Amino acid sequence: MKLIKTFDGFLRGHFNFESIVKSILAISLIQLIVICLGISLNFNHLAIPLLYFFTRKTARKVEPSVGEFLFHYSIVVVVILLPSLFPFKYFGSIIFAYVLTYLMLLYKEVKSIEPSSTNQSVLGFIGFFCNYLIACLIAKTIFFVMTYIFADFGVEYVFFQVGLTVLVLLFSLLSLVNIQGGNKGLLNQVPNFIVNKTDIRSFQTGLEDKERVIIQFFETSDDFLANSFSLEDLAGAVSLNKQEVSAVINHQLNSSFYHMVAQYRILHAKELLQERNNLTIEAIVEECGFSSKSTFNKYFKLFVGKTPSVYRSQIV
Repeated sequence: MKLIKTFDGFLRGHFNFESIVKSILAISLIQLIVICLGISLNFNHLAIPLLYFFTRKTARKVEPSVGEFLFHYSIVVVVILLPSLFPFKYFGSIIFAYVLTYLMLLYKEVKSIEPSSTNQSVLGFIGFFCNYLIACLIAKTIFFVMTYIFADFGVEYVFFQVGLTVLVLLFSLLSLVNIQGGNKGLLNQVPNFIVNKTDIRSFQTGLEDKERVIIQFFETSDDFLANSFSLEDLAGAVSLNKQEVSAVINHQLNSSFYHMVAQYRILHAKELLQERNNLTIEAIVEECGFSSKSTFNKYFKLFVGKTPSVYRSQIV
């Protein structure tokens, strides 16, 4: 029972856009390795339920339960292993039905997502993956028909598979670069947004209620300086549920929980460096809630553009 609860918690923390893109990128890499090893297993099918769960969460804020996850992936395992265990060519129709079913499920969920400037990348990625699935179905159908008409078609399906897998891999990589570039968007306002609290208040005036209450929490509370501060703590403090807070930070504020906490901790660190010359860097690291000096230095350089020591030497 404890294991199920742990797994359920893990699932609920890993259905954001960046995690899905990273997962699909990893699956594509595994598929290419499998093809190079001459193994006839299509691991790309693993990505389809992931994208479905993410699309459903984006559309209706519904997280997958452990039962749903296991059910969907038990089907995936069967679909992946069936052609190798029983090399009967008409099993392709089962795979065709499997992919087509998910396409219809994805289409149903996508219709209920309202397009906005904050989810263009998400919709673009979902749309690309749906087109990829359609391309797989078309390629599979053409290959099946041609091999049925001509016993020796002369072209291996693996060539289609490699081409489509490389396409998904490249698009996932570009999407990941775009996401991380976007994360640096709010955080690259960082040198502007984090300079002082006057800038934060100016930024705050253009936000919706949920975004504003989250920003206001970081501006008025020091609770985030606790080393154990978590997403659950933030959700409780702003009277929202964990999923709402995560969605607002990821999509409306174009950041992530950990980056946002680090951002405000660095703002506090800058104040300490300016006002308390007697504090060592190590003491500031501890007071700001960072787990290590290397993590502190990494975020300080990201948000301020220089190391804490250099920053302190310039303001003394």
